[in-house]
Amino acid sequence: MERFRQWILPVLAAVLILGAAMTVLLLSRPHIGDLLSFTGRPPSQSPLSDGESARSVTYRFLFPGEAHAAPGKLTLGRFANGHLCEGATWEFDGIDQWHGWASAIFARERHWTPEEQPGWRISRWLVENIDSAYDCDHLFWSIQALQYLDPDSLANEIDMIEHSGCTVRIVLTEGVSTYDYNVDTLYWNPVAVPDPLAALAHELHHAWHDLCRNGDAVPDKGREQLALLAENRIRHILFLKDPASSHLYPRLGTQESPPEILGDSPQETWANYRNAIAH
Repeated sequence: MERFRQWILPVLAAVLILGAAMTVLLLSRPHIGDLLSFTGRPPSQSPLSDGESARSVTYRFLFPGEAHAAPGKLTLGRFANGHLCEGATWEFDGIDQWHGWASAIFARERHWTPEEQPGWRISRWLVENIDSAYDCDHLFWSIQALQYLDPDSLANEIDMIEHSGCTVRIVLTEGVSTYDYNVDTLYWNPVAVPDPLAALAHELHHAWHDLCRNGDAVPDKGREQLALLAENRIRHILFLKDPASSHLYPRLGTQESPPEILGDSPQETWANYRNAIAH
């Protein structure tokens, strides 16, 4: 009996320790519901309806105040033939959360294949660094975010880059994001301040200008002014759609006068900037 006690007590202790550790792990693990809110049923649970093809399905981030846009959230909507699908919106606290959950969302979409999306080829042009956490997939989902933020402009430029028949070498940098027209190389800082997506939009516009609009023939000043307009378009859209980007200001170039543009808040500054651009 004494032998049995000597054997069983350590085993029970080990079981209790393991059980306590599992409890802590489960309690500390974030729930999907805490990180990502689904409204309604995930669209992948129902097949495409009559007259709805894969090409008719699009996605974009909603503007605040738009139907089914969640207050204080970055909201993605799924559209079929231009109409928001019932129960097909996803809510995020910001772009960082998008990066954490985007791949899981689209894995549910039967008609959606990453390799067929504009931006997939561009993301594979990245020269990967094994020591970096920012790989081709991170770049791909960054490009998807840009497309869904700005489907009317930047999304078209991304598609044109991929159909240009040319390629761009993409290199991650810890310095300032830049584009080299001489060697068709894009340098991107994925943690750029104040926003890496805006920096990526700036350099992708340079790539589009270079490959699709003979940007080599344009003076440096003209190239930069056009890219700055594209960057500020994304900054403004992020400011409007992403609550985590409500601090973003426009980046001023040589054609804007800071005393006339800068206001006491981002809202006032953006209003001044839009007025200056319009005139």
